[in-house]
Amino acid sequence: MTKDAVLHLLHTNKPLAAAIRPESVGLLSWVGVYPIDATWPDGAALIRRFGVDARSKDHIYYVRRFDVDQELVAADVWLSEEDLRNRQDTLVVGDDALISRLAQLGVYIEELDLPHKSDYPI
Repeated sequence: MTKDAVLHLLHTNKPLAAAIRPESVGLLSWVGVYPIDATWPDGAALIRRFGVDARSKDHIYYVRRFDVDQELVAADVWLSEEDLRNRQDTLVVGDDALISRLAQLGVYIEELDLPHKSDYPI
């Protein structure tokens, strides 16, 4: 997907994801990007938890990187927070900050797509 197409989906509050290279054998890994709306109660609470200024005019994104045991994914079981390993949760403000954070995780923004296209498990 193009950068503009990805940003358009994110700007219309669509979560996106990408499968990434796992750090260890036996694991599968993903990055998920969730647009956060500061006007939603859950969004405002998340923003406060991360200490971000909710009055920002920039888009705010919750970026989640995690691993899951390959066996759990293969078993097609319902995953919970406890099943996520090596979890890294970040809140970023602005498209440039999102692109930078994704680069730190080894992901190009163009690799993001709708979650079902990357078998995103959560």
